Formats: sequence, structure tokens, C-alpha cells
Amino acid sequence: MVAQPGTFTNAQHLESLGELPLVVITADIQAHPEWAKLQGELSTLSSNNLHVTISDASHASLIFNPQHADQVCGITRQLVEAVRAGSRSFPRDKVTLIFKTLQ
Repeated sequence: MVAQPGTFTNAQHLESLGELPLVVITADIQAHPEWAKLQGELSTLSSNNLHVTISDASHASLIFNPQHADQVCGITRQLVEAVRAGSRSFPRDKVTLIFKTLQ
């Protein structure tokens, strides 16, 4: 995937998403040792956040490993359904339940 010119520069200047729902999904196996720290910082952009780390997952396996992809899809689906229903937050208990069930 190629980012549009200026995407990373613009993202670096982002200070807050306020209360917008934000889910950060992190692969447990990182190519760069600082990545987990950066992902943690990313999740703090919203006061309405959930940071999920998928065990034994790499960036590629989040898409290509069926179990990891199911976890990503389940978490994402819950967030989309909550937003479509007009909720300013997402059901953490359901997301956590789905995540634990799929592990």
C-alpha cells in the first residue's frame, strides 16, 4: 500500500480525535521494537479507545491467517455496528468477548 503524499506528515500533527470511537489493533510480532509503543500512543488520540493486541500475529497474518483475520473483522464489525446505531462508544464487553472467543 502506498500512502498519499503528506499522509504521514498530516498524521504526525494530529493531536486528538476527541471522543470519536477508535480501535487500534496491534500484531504481537513486530518488525520494529518501538512499534508497540507507537501503537499505544496512537490509541490515546481518542478518549473513547480500545487497544487490542492479537497474540502470535504479524502484520501480514492479520489479513492472511484466517484466525487472525476473523479477530480483526469481529472487532471492526462491532465498532461499525455501534457507530451505525448512533452510539458514541462501542460495547467493550462484546468486543472483548468476541476477541477472547476467537483466540
